[in-house]
Amino acid sequence: MSHSVVIGAVGLRGAGERYMPAPFYELSEKARALGLQTRADVEMEYAAAKFGWSKGTEYHCPFCGKDFISRSGARKHMRTQGCVVLRWDYYEGKNGDTNQHRYRT
Repeated sequence: MSHSVVIGAVGLRGAGERYMPAPFYELSEKARALGLQTRADVEMEYAAAKFGWSKGTEYHCPFCGKDFISRSGARKHMRTQGCVVLRWDYYEGKNGDTNQHRYRT
């Protein structure tokens, strides 16, 4: 008598937790204030500002309009929702004013 055993590997994050980028209709007000208009704009901004991203204290999802105070929350949102989250403290001035495209050329 022969028995077959099938082992399914599921990582710590679970199966099916990653999603494709969600369609969006309009970027958040914060993102528009930076002059970002499209997903491509946001992805270029993320790529340009990626160095040091994990050392941030404030993060913002331009697609959902959600703010995060930890990199783990921002990363989880990116992984599960397919969004690109920007490190927002790159753009905030000391008085709360938003700096235009700090890392874009």
